[in-house]
Amino acid sequence: MVGWHGAAGEPTVAAVGEFGLIEGLVRQLAEVPAPGVSLSVGIGDDTCAFLPTPGRELLATCDSLVEGRHFLPAFCSPEDVGRRAAAVNLSDVGAMGGQPRFALVSLGLRPETPVAAVEGLYRGLLAEFSPLGVAIAGGNCTAVAGACFVDVTLLGEVEVGRAVLRSGARPGDALLLTGHPGVGAAGLAALQSLGMGNPAPFPVLAGAYRHPRHRAREGRELGLSGRVHAMIDVSDGLLGDVGHLARAGGVGATVEVEALPRHPELLMAADRLGTAPLDWMLGASDDYELLFACAPGDVETLARRVSAVDGVPVTRIGRVEGEPGVWLADGEGGRHPATGGWDHFREPL
Repeated sequence: MVGWHGAAGEPTVAAVGEFGLIEGLVRQLAEVPAPGVSLSVGIGDDTCAFLPTPGRELLATCDSLVEGRHFLPAFCSPEDVGRRAAAVNLSDVGAMGGQPRFALVSLGLRPETPVAAVEGLYRGLLAEFSPLGVAIAGGNCTAVAGACFVDVTLLGEVEVGRAVLRSGARPGDALLLTGHPGVGAAGLAALQSLGMGNPAPFPVLAGAYRHPRHRAREGRELGLSGRVHAMIDVSDGLLGDVGHLARAGGVGATVEVEALPRHPELLMAADRLGTAPLDWMLGASDDYELLFACAPGDVETLARRVSAVDGVPVTRIGRVEGEPGVWLADGEGGRHPATGGWDHFREPL
């Protein structure tokens, strides 16, 4: 596995220079053409150019991954980081019910970074983008003295007027969630406590942290259904994103604790590390699952439709309320106010 630190004599980005690095990446990208992409001008000019699809709106999102903040080199290979950088952006386009199309990639690299590490990062990007027909159409690179970073801007499309927003939830709607909440946070905790291991002591959890899964295909399917009232990807922790969805629609939400799906590895890790499972499941976690609201009568149809895409489970975890606020229902008739989620500027550096 290519790492972030090269062997003696291995080419570095300082040795090949900015333009040598770019030329090598252009050759690497040319080996993996994206099908169905209508790029007029790709990498090599001042901008890329593409032909918009008639009858569709443009979607644009960007996310930055900073070394030591969003990924730890001890646990994440360059390819892992590339996959993560792609997935977090694909997740946003999927949460709008859109179709991703083009990506722009900017890198901040220390001069001693091995060229092989940058090539590995791009292999990770392509591993996520290519199956969806997404082309890397341009970008930028710069030298940094401190932490490396990867910044991806992703462009997508959605039919005019068909974007699924956060703001459409209605009182009485059911709240549904794909996958298992908390596995990203549990994976990081397991890696920090137990190390990588060979194999990792909790492979599903470790994989969820190192290169999280996106639900872009599932989000697109939900958007095409026309039955989803509101949707968001769970990137700031389940409670935090339930709150985002509720506030955007001027409504409230109740999360039923007993309904939350619990991954077996998460429960085993919680027991081994002495952590309450709900701390991971409800708190800050890089899960990138989809949280969406729909009419109660559409729950089974949408769950089947989503699961048919790639087998991901869908669970009804609560309901939308008319009264603003977020609550936890404990299964014994009790209901308690709840807060939580990730805030970049309130978390310690």
